Formats: sequence, structure tokens, C-alpha cells
Amino acid sequence: MKESVNLLITNSEGKYLLQFRSGDRNICHPLMWNFFGGGINENEDVITAAIRESHEELNINASEKDFELTCEITDPEAGHVYIVRLNKLINWSDIFPNEGAGIGFFSSREVLEINATRVTKAFVRDYLTK
Repeated sequence: MKESVNLLITNSEGKYLLQFRSGDRNICHPLMWNFFGGGINENEDVITAAIRESHEELNINASEKDFELTCEITDPEAGHVYIVRLNKLINWSDIFPNEGAGIGFFSSREVLEINATRVTKAFVRDYLTK
């Protein structure tokens, strides 16, 4: 089963940072909103993957102490997904995205209303709206 990490990044308004996936049919979930993140490489732990992904995708420099594992979700399509929270607030001026067709901050309610991936909606519904 494949393993990946999703980054739970918030701003000062408590909204969550999501990526609008490109329309490239060679990627999973094209044209859908999802948390930033990606696959966990061989010999890489969850937090190391979160550090790497936050830098690769958003140019955010963070260290191990800046992240915490929030939960794990197993999905038939996505595999085993680790949700990792970045424990510092991010503003637009902190973000320099390298991937995706769009980027935005959304409230929990908004995430449930947009074209977001099943794992993204499940996490927001089951963990962030309680």
C-alpha cells in the first residue's frame, strides 16, 4: 500500500491551505482541491517527508519541531495518508508554490463544499469539524 503525507497548514484566520491539482491526467486527482503533500520516499519517516514536501511544494523552510502527526487515514484509492500539522501560522507572503494550478485558504465548511478529494473531505468532516 502506498504511503503519503498531507500537510495541514493554517493561516491566522484558522483557514486551511489547499492546492488545486493541475489537469494533467498523469497525476492523481486532477482538477481537485487537496492538502499539499506527496509520497513518502523509501527510508524516509513521516516528519522528514513533511519537511521535504513543504519545502519542495511551497518553499517553506521548517524543521522537525515545527510538525506533528495529527492522524492517519487509509483510503482504497489514496492508500495510507498521514496528516501532519505545521505548528506555525502561514501568510500569503510566506508561500511560494511550485506545484498545482491554484492555491487557496478555506474554512472547514468551504472545504466540504468545493471539489476536494475524498480524503481531504473525510479528514475535515471527521477531525476538523468536531
